Amino acid sequence: MTTKRDLIIVVLVTFCLTTTLFMILPTKSSPGDGYDPWLDTNDDGTINILDLAAAAVAFGSSGTPINKTALLLELETRVSALEQLRVVAAGFILTNGTATVGYNIKSSVWDDVASHYEIHIAAVYYYFSDYITIVTSVGNFAKHATTASKNGNLIITIFDDVGNPVQGNFQFVMYEISD
Repeated sequence: MTTKRDLIIVVLVTFCLTTTLFMILPTKSSPGDGYDPWLDTNDDGTINILDLAAAAVAFGSSGTPINKTALLLELETRVSALEQLRVVAAGFILTNGTATVGYNIKSSVWDDVASHYEIHIAAVYYYFSDYITIVTSVGNFAKHATTASKNGNLIITIFDDVGNPVQGNFQFVMYEISD
């Protein structure tokens, strides 16, 4: 038989358990110290059991540690080196010597006698060893292209697979290395 006293004990125990449950749930969901991306090993935006599992699998292994500061400094050095390259001129030249798209090209012509293209770059006296010039022939007729200089102009000669100078579409970019 249930007495009044037993009923009061059941109500108090239920109250205590409910109170304890409501105290645990907010504690569990509290953010703590916050999200640390270095602890999120799978980069999913949540630090959870999957990150712990990856650490558990790797536990006891050894290797060369990454110095994050040194890595960052190396990347900054590479970016700085790339920033020192400045595009002086660029363009797409048609077979007849016409520049269809160009940056800083004053004139471009095909020289029938010398069998090469002569490109005058605006405000630049071009000498082949003072600049980095990359030429890419367009189409499957040509094998390679060379650069030279003449009277301050860029000279580009395109050759077929036998080594004969030929006309053809090409594109080029000319870089200046700043100090």
